[in-house]
Formats: sequence, structure tokens, C-alpha cells
Amino acid sequence: EAKLAIALEKKYTKDEILGRYLNIAPFGSSAYGVEAAAEYFFSKKAADLNYLEAATLAGIPQNPSKWDPILSPKNATSRRNSVLVKMKAQKFITAAQYTAGIATPVADTAHGGYLNVQKSGQTCMAATAVASSGYFCDYVTKVIAQNPVFGATQEARTDLLYRGGLTITTTLNPAMQQIADAKVKAYIPVDDRSGVGDAISVVEPGTGKILAMAQNRTYNPFQVTAARETSVNYNTDFAYGASSGFAPGSTFKPFTLVEWLKEGHTLNETIDATRMLFSQKEFKGPSCGTTRFAGTWKFGNSEGSAGFMTVQQATQNSVNSAYIKMASELDFCAIFSGAKSLGVHSSEKGSGDYPVWPSNVIGSSDIAPLTMAAAFAAFGANGIFCDPIAITKILGADGKDLPVPASNCRQAIAPNIAAGVSTALSHVFDSGATGSTIGALPGRPSAGKTGTTSQNEDTWFVGFTPQLSTAVWVGHPSTFKQVGHQTIGGTRYGIVYGATIAGPIWKGFMVGASAGMPVLPFAAASNAQVNGAGVPAPHVSTPTPAPAAPAKVVPAPVVPAPVATAPVATAPPTGRGGRGKRNGG
Repeated sequence: EAKLAIALEKKYTKDEILGRYLNIAPFGSSAYGVEAAAEYFFSKKAADLNYLEAATLAGIPQNPSKWDPILSPKNATSRRNSVLVKMKAQKFITAAQYTAGIATPVADTAHGGYLNVQKSGQTCMAATAVASSGYFCDYVTKVIAQNPVFGATQEARTDLLYRGGLTITTTLNPAMQQIADAKVKAYIPVDDRSGVGDAISVVEPGTGKILAMAQNRTYNPFQVTAARETSVNYNTDFAYGASSGFAPGSTFKPFTLVEWLKEGHTLNETIDATRMLFSQKEFKGPSCGTTRFAGTWKFGNSEGSAGFMTVQQATQNSVNSAYIKMASELDFCAIFSGAKSLGVHSSEKGSGDYPVWPSNVIGSSDIAPLTMAAAFAAFGANGIFCDPIAITKILGADGKDLPVPASNCRQAIAPNIAAGVSTALSHVFDSGATGSTIGALPGRPSAGKTGTTSQNEDTWFVGFTPQLSTAVWVGHPSTFKQVGHQTIGGTRYGIVYGATIAGPIWKGFMVGASAGMPVLPFAAASNAQVNGAGVPAPHVSTPTPAPAAPAKVVPAPVVPAPVATAPVATAPPTGRGGRGKRNGG
């Protein structure tokens, strides 16, 4: 240390050394640098501090959490008094100032002290004044703190974030952010007595840019918070906002539809959706290896009736029994590997791949809204999936560009598969379908999917156009509690489904955000995808005996050869179509 001190003094004056230290020192409550600390604790510039305020700040850096005047006012008072003793001894203050100073408590102005905390000026609290984008700002800081592109270690990345003097340009669209924030809070106000939360994530298809991110809570990253204030970001994974995500329910079904179309099946193919009990050994396939599951699984239909129906009908009516039957006829694990190619992963702490369980065909495990918005964006972008990105440019203190995370856009599914899924999901708004009460976007093609878990704890709507993909979640953020049968936002609800609150929030945002955009069509599904003959079971001819006498010709019986998937129903087309720990629906 002595050697370093000598080296510094050869290059800088005492005042320069002190100034550089004060510009980076931690002062508690996420305040780095004396100017930031002065603005946070006293709502003034450092140059305007009086001797009591200056003495308070001078004592903090030795142990920022212990001497924090907000969290530990008694400790901060003791520490400040120690500084005043030295100031008096070194004649920076008079005896009278010292006596008056130690008699003044370190407390907020309302309690006779001189703290005048201005939280909005600190960290991402400042962003709450810009279309309430505090949660998006917080997400950006966590991307920088965790992405290796910004440094090899956590310490290096955090140091760059808080001390690097960065100028960060983000993907946020302020106008869309304003609409998103207004919609989530209009349907469920921050102070709503129900305690129900909602969140919205918006991603641009084909680029991965996060255009908006909002929820009906007030951003506050500090330890002292009021009711409905939190730093937990409901839109993101645990690693990027401390939320574990939410069960997506039936919004997961399009990933089964992707594999259905990949394997050559069609939208008008008929499914026997009468069964409500499956042996879990039925869920298998080449990519699964041997059968991975045991026991039986009994479930119910949250929406739609059991029976024979087309896949299109099963999709727009969100029939669990149909989609579970479809999954049993496919390469089961390929459903989840296909979802992974669209960015789907677990949102929970230490998140990895989304669990390959039969119950996850109907979305029982947790996923973040941002993940769902990014995945559905690929359907609107002809199968091109892009990793969601929040940063477009960063300048260092020296004005030079720093590298930023790439969106890594790639063809995750074939364009014709994306077209088939978009076609199926565009009928979710048809009369009698689960999204009929929402209605399609006026004057422009749109598609989407409702989602509701088995006890209505989590409700969703995820929908898209070629320009915007938006996921909306509604539920209780921290408890598995039914959303419905209560008054929410001034309206009394019975059973709440994905189309009840999440759907209207989605539509309200999409109508406002799409205003002025050109009207673009989805690529149309091919006739083979919609009305093809399906995948017939292979035929094996039985030898006909040599004729000894005239005999009738005996047709060869149909004998299924060994195949990787279960035989597919070959009935002709008939026209139109949770929660493991929780059961999706």
C-alpha cells in the first residue's frame, strides 16, 4: 500500500487523489461517488453540503451498510459525531458548531434531522420518471453485470457498470413503454385491494429488441420499501429480476403444434380427445431414448369439450385432452427441444432447460413473460428467432464503443412451420374460440394464445403481428392463489381466464402501439398443412394363396409396421378445427 501511495503521489496531487476517490467510493444505498450520495441523501449538489451533511457522508465509506443513515440512523449519528470531533480538533469547525452539530439527530427533516432523501435520482429509480421504465433499466444493469461480454468476472462487470462512466443506448421505445405502463395499471392499479399483479413484455420479431416492459408495481431497489414497491421484475428470469416466473398454461401448446406440423401432420387432422387419463409411458419417441416416465396422469379440460375434433378446433378452443393426445403421438422430447430452439427455458433460480414432463405439454412449470414474447416473435418472423436484447450501443468514458450482447438471430423453425402455427393461432379470435371476447386487432392480421392454469392462479395472453410480439401475465406474484371471484380494478369477476384480463390488456396495448404501422400479412399456411391427408400408418400386404379354383380377391389387411411414434388417426378431415407442481391448462 505504501508503494502504491508513493506511486500515486508522483503522478497526482493530494486533492486529485482525494477527488478521484470521492468520485468512485461507495456511500451505501447503491450510491457510488460523493455527488450521487449528496443528491440521494440530501437532494443537493456535493458543493452545496453544509458541515453536518459533509461529516455524515465522510463517515460512510469505511462501512457503507453499517453507517447508512437511512438503514441505521443511530449508527450514522455516532459515526458522524466521531467525524465532528476530528473536525473540531483540526479547527475546521468551531466549538459552537460542534455543540450544535452533535445535538442534531441524523434523521429525515420530518423528525428534526437533515436527511432529505431523493430516491428517484438514484440508480434505476430515476428511470421511473421516464414512462415508468425502472424495471427495464434494472434489467439492463443486470445484463451488464452478468453477461461475459462485459468482463471475465462478476467483479469486473459490476465495476464497469458502476464506475465505468458508461453511456448506454437501449432498445426501449418510450411511446410503447408509456402505453404498456398505462394499460397494466389501468386494468389493475398499483394500489388495487386485490393484490393481483400483471406484467407485459414486448419484443420486435426479427430483431429481438425489447420495446417495452412494465408491471403494476412501483420500482424501488432499496431495503426500505412501501406497499406495492419492489425491485422484483415479474417479466424476467430469476437471474435478471429475482422472479421465478409463472406457469404459462395453454400458451405452451403452440410448441406442441410446431412438432405436430414438423412431423407431417395437419391442422384439419382429426384427434380423439376423449381420454382424460394417460399412462405416462405413452409419452416417448426417438429423441427420448427409452420411456422416461412412469405412473398415470389424470387431468381435466379448463376450456373446450372432450371428443373428436380437428387440431385447428383443439387449438382455438384450447382443449387439453386433444393436445395431450397429440403429444402422445409425437416424438415427445422433440416438442421440448423445438421449444428450446425458440428460446424457451426455465425461469427459476439456476434456470436451465424447461423440464421435459408430460404435464408441461399444458405448461405447468414456470416461464418468464419475456421468454414467451421472444418465442412467439419467431412465429411472426417466418421462423426466425432472436435472443431478446435490451442494449444497442455502449460508449465508455473515453468515448469508445464497447461490445454489446448480440441477438443471434437464426432460422429456428422452417418458414412453412411458422406459417402453419400463425394460421392456427389467428383463429383463436373466432366466434366461440377462447379469444373471441378479445377479438382480433382491427384492420390488421393478428394471432395469439390464451393460457390459464388449472386453478386459475396464472392467466396469460401471448399474441403477435409481424411487427410486435407481446406477452401479458396476470396473477398473484408470490402466492399460488386463484385470481378470480373477487373485485379487481373496480370490476367484480367470477372465474378469470386468459381472455378475461390479460387478453384485453394485450389488445389495448397492441392497438395503441401498432397505430401508424404498415399493415403486414402473415405468410399463409400451405394447403398440405391445413387439409393434407395426415400421416397414414404404413401398409404391409399379406401374401395371397395360389388359386386352386376361382376365389374372391381378399384385400390386404392394414398391419402397422414398427414406427417411432404411435399410429396417427387417419379419419378424414371434418372441417374447422397447472401447475406438475401445478397443472397447466
